[in-house]
Amino acid sequence: MNSTATIAREVVVVADGGNGIWELIAELLPSTSSRRVVEILDWYHAASHLWAVGRALKGCKTPAQKQQCIAWVTTLLDNIAAGQVANVLQRLRKLKNLRGDSADTVRKCIKYFDSHRTRMRYTWYRKNRMLIGSGAMESIHAWVFQPRCRLPRHALVEGRGQRDSEIALFVGLWALG
Repeated sequence: MNSTATIAREVVVVADGGNGIWELIAELLPSTSSRRVVEILDWYHAASHLWAVGRALKGCKTPAQKQQCIAWVTTLLDNIAAGQVANVLQRLRKLKNLRGDSADTVRKCIKYFDSHRTRMRYTWYRKNRMLIGSGAMESIHAWVFQPRCRLPRHALVEGRGQRDSEIALFVGLWALG
């Protein structure tokens, strides 16, 4: 692939927590002595994990539950935005007496944040004028590159088709370069 992305001194990648994406980046666009690859975990994917925990712990059926959920999640999101991922993980690990689905939801969130904490430096990213959400690129992919590559819509979410759409994303980056 001969594109701007392969010769740039710095490449910024914003993606969700899917391991296949990060493996593809490492394979096709590794950091080198002359190129730094900045990996950013999409803010909205990270936030969705906290919202799932908030709903599991606080509920969301009554107005009072919704308010408690919003207050709890907003506080933790503010911590993540301020670069305090370790504090959020500590708070999540301190949750006790969880059972069933609530325990599973908290465990999944902890694992997700542990796996991606190096990609969650949102204060630094914003300070350096980097986008922290992948929505713009996902939209471009859906409306421009996907039709041009003639990928079916289901390719974005099903099995092997996901890798095809990831490759199409790199084709899109190449085309932009």
